[in-house]
Amino acid sequence: MSKRILQFIFTAITVLATNSLSAQEIRYRSDVISRDDGLSNGSVTCVMKDRYGFMWFGTWNGLNRYDGYEIMVFQSVRNDTHTISNSNINFLFEDREGLLWIGTDNGLNSYDHQTGTFRRYNTQPSANIKHHNNRINSILQDRQGRIWIGSQEYGLAGMDKQSGEVKHYSNTHSDRSNNIISLLVDGTDEHILWIGTGDGLYSFDIRSGRFKLIQNNLTANPVSVQSIRQDKRGNLYLGTWGNGLVRYERKSGSLQYCFPEDEKESSLQQSIIRSMSVDANGKLLVSVWDRGLMLYDPLTGKLTNWGGTAVNNELNNRSVSSVYADPSGIVWVGTIHGG
Repeated sequence: MSKRILQFIFTAITVLATNSLSAQEIRYRSDVISRDDGLSNGSVTCVMKDRYGFMWFGTWNGLNRYDGYEIMVFQSVRNDTHTISNSNINFLFEDREGLLWIGTDNGLNSYDHQTGTFRRYNTQPSANIKHHNNRINSILQDRQGRIWIGSQEYGLAGMDKQSGEVKHYSNTHSDRSNNIISLLVDGTDEHILWIGTGDGLYSFDIRSGRFKLIQNNLTANPVSVQSIRQDKRGNLYLGTWGNGLVRYERKSGSLQYCFPEDEKESSLQQSIIRSMSVDANGKLLVSVWDRGLMLYDPLTGKLTNWGGTAVNNELNNRSVSSVYADPSGIVWVGTIHGG
């Protein structure tokens, strides 16, 4: 199958599905981008579209750029500091200036489209602890232009883009509170960051440098927050490891489960949700591990199978690790071992 036809099929899925996302049945066509098409690895951990129209896929073994026809692969090369620092890609982010940021299993990188080269950044607290875990899980930019980095072991760090100066902020609540998995800039208060950790949800005040733990009223054990999204009313939606989809109600300050109406006591309460994306209609596409894609409507509170069961039955693998609804409406789904 030619790359041109492959591009068309992805577009067809999008056009047909986007026009009827709330329907139980949709017309669609599907195909897979896999290693046969040039993908460096079949496990896709993150997906994004840049301002130039390129699709970027992070995998367990390389960063992939797709132009709709061909895939270009970027991998770490020993002793070449102009290549990416590690080939296991965890997170992708494009800042307001168009710079692509990449979080890997061994550090933070940026990619300059103009020069076609990578830059590596030392975000560790000390140069003497390089043998420790330097995994970067999340990256964002605040409204002042500062880059924020969430790491597996070193917690939260803020970087000045111009000077490259890095400042670390240690959360003293617990050791696990510095295991940062996800980040989000608050949509109603530009001075607040939301931080998903292995020890629950925290807010961080950029001005004071203080962390605040959001009390867990759902379970006796901490909620591990994998992904965070926000609706127009300021409520947060948390994809969790083992607690399904959870809503943080801003007015009441409480956590609430999000369930389909007919499955309030179902296994979804113990499900794993690694990735979420907001579609063009403001609805939340949710990847449920071993089940596939579900759609949550913040206005109605309904959580349903995306397109009924037919679309999920067509997935090459239901272990969905990443989902991305790009600005044109195309929905990209990354899976473990399935492309």
